[in-house]
Amino acid sequence: SISNLVWSTDSGILIALSSSGAARYNGSDLEKIDTFSFNEPAAVYAASPDGKTLAFSSDSYNIYLADASQTTNAITIYSPDMAGTTDFAPDGSSLLTTSLDNWLVTLWDVNTGDVKVSLSGFETAAPVYNARFGADGNHIIWIARATVQLQDIATQEMGPAVSHEDFVSGVALAPDGSQLATAAAATINGEFMPAVFLWNAADRKSVV
Repeated sequence: SISNLVWSTDSGILIALSSSGAARYNGSDLEKIDTFSFNEPAAVYAASPDGKTLAFSSDSYNIYLADASQTTNAITIYSPDMAGTTDFAPDGSSLLTTSLDNWLVTLWDVNTGDVKVSLSGFETAAPVYNARFGADGNHIIWIARATVQLQDIATQEMGPAVSHEDFVSGVALAPDGSQLATAAAATINGEFMPAVFLWNAADRKSVV
């Protein structure tokens, strides 16, 4: 079954991802372009912003970057830490992997498979966390239960933590990096309900 849908940045291609593979469709009429089957059920997978490259792994250590229109693997990335999730940078130049062994994010060069930088500094008591690229391409968004924190990739500086009353179910950083949106249940006017919050990215003060 399909677990994720990804639009290419030009809206020309829609990619449907699952643990068994991917299918690409024309964005205008949903006519199928091609399909790509993984050799084994994938534990982690992602599609590049241009819709041309698939990242997938069945063992969470050997991550393959493949041309979605072909059946051969282009590049193999070996992660010494078991990868939890993957994410492509907005410009497609880097692949992010989280570690299931440490509080660690690694950015890989998609052209060579080499490590570009490893990022740490996020601290939480939660046993499960996630991380992804911000839409500006300059920040990593760390998420663990009710906590969200931005990290500048270039300086590796951690911003202030943003805490919520309940688990965070969604996050999005504005493309210009100025505002952070988060979704989590909260008590509003005495009633506990789903809510969306908007924060100034620089100081994490609530906007609305």
